[in-house]
Amino acid sequence: MDEVRKRLGLKESDQIKQVSRRDKGHLGQTEECTYDILSETGELICKARVEEHQPVGKLRAKPTFSLVRLNKDGGSPEHLGSWQNG
Repeated sequence: MDEVRKRLGLKESDQIKQVSRRDKGHLGQTEECTYDILSETGELICKARVEEHQPVGKLRAKPTFSLVRLNKDGGSPEHLGSWQNG
């Protein structure tokens, strides 16, 4: 979550609360989680979606993460990049 916090530009006091999770792909190789991003007072700042994709067929392949900011007002989603851990 440190990478998500950094890419969203959150303060240490802001909260990340998971609101949904689902698997995608014929082998469930992509996990999609949606989060509410809350201020320290509990006010909704925005929503975010994180996808973790694990390549199929590669034993030592690292998963790829991608982050999309979803505006609370229903505006256009903003892709904030992809990365690999490790």
